[in-house]
Amino acid sequence: MKLQDLLNTAGALRFGLWLGRVIPLRLGLALSDLITGFFVRRSDSPLLKTVSGNLRVVLGPDVPEEQVMRTTGAVFRNAGRMYFNFFHSVGKGTESVVDQVTFSSQTNYHLWERAEAGQGAVVVGAHLGPFDMAAVALSQMDIPVKVLAWADPTRGYQVQNELRSIAKVQWMTIGTKALRDAIRLLRNGGFAMTAVDRPVSIDREEQLLFFGRPTGMPVGHVRLALQTNVPVLVVAAEYFPDRNHVMVHIVKRVDMEHTGDKREDIRRNAQRILTIIESLIIARPEQWMMYFPVWEDVAD
Repeated sequence: MKLQDLLNTAGALRFGLWLGRVIPLRLGLALSDLITGFFVRRSDSPLLKTVSGNLRVVLGPDVPEEQVMRTTGAVFRNAGRMYFNFFHSVGKGTESVVDQVTFSSQTNYHLWERAEAGQGAVVVGAHLGPFDMAAVALSQMDIPVKVLAWADPTRGYQVQNELRSIAKVQWMTIGTKALRDAIRLLRNGGFAMTAVDRPVSIDREEQLLFFGRPTGMPVGHVRLALQTNVPVLVVAAEYFPDRNHVMVHIVKRVDMEHTGDKREDIRRNAQRILTIIESLIIARPEQWMMYFPVWEDVAD
């Protein structure tokens, strides 16, 4: 079973979309709990081992194995519920997604302050909580927003991009043309949104520290911010399973620091942002849906 076999295959996502359209929400959430509970009991799953391996690093070496596995189970339970809720809401229409998302007052302030001044920003987050629902809600505001999606996506990610299109989210696959378009968007007062917690390459030469360990994390968001002279807004989407609701927070505005050395500017600012991302994941590790190995020893 490959890492993508549960949540990142076209078949699983299309099946989830179909279920979301035909099954009532309460029944769908209960069915999701049943399926993810069964999956978590399969201790031989590579996907389960990857998620628990990532969480061991996040939770720290002193955390008992029982807590690591309990948190791993909660990740899959929350993920199943979030996916089903997203599919169910998209099937009912974009308005249904927006109705479940609330923006904090600080989020509204930062977004509208920039928008009204005709100034853009790079919006970044982690694979934490219902990130796609936050993107849908942002896209419905009177603000130009585009999501930068993963380059060379798996078939499952291609379906996720199709779902974004159905939900009227403007997105573009990361590449040379997309980056040129993103620069134009930012200079015209728009917002480019992307996640920054999935490694580009674990063994790449230039690495950043993530939870105290080196790994090859993305830096394209920093390049965009430096090139267009805009800030980076770090966003978190928090899921409340008891209310089946999402709260979106902009937790920090990060203005780029300049040292006179372009390479050092990229490394330093990317590390500053990654440190903030760490704090968001530490606060809600049970909602960190990272299904790819972040560090080399997790990939072994």
